[in-house]
Amino acid sequence: MKSFGLKGGILYTLFPGPRYACRELAYLRIIQGGGDPGTHLQGGQFLQILGNTLTYIGEDEALTAAEAQRLLEDVSGSLRNAAKQTGGFSAGAEDVPGEEFQLE
Repeated sequence: MKSFGLKGGILYTLFPGPRYACRELAYLRIIQGGGDPGTHLQGGQFLQILGNTLTYIGEDEALTAAEAQRLLEDVSGSLRNAAKQTGGFSAGAEDVPGEEFQLE
């Protein structure tokens, strides 16, 4: 929610943490199910959530390559910060030796 500047409900406003962020995202139908903040996501699930979020905020139109790269870097940075705080997301893309991920 912080990555995209989404405002939450009353509880998220008072206690901005993963628990109420997941509940708010489930309420907005951005994520499916109950929204456990400790769940490890597969690549397809992440892309679905990213697409749902972009549709929700109205930025689902075509992006230029530079805009898409900047957006992915912002989201990746936010995920890395969240992982450092929670100790999750082991084996990220930067941990895969010899692999480079580029936007085409």
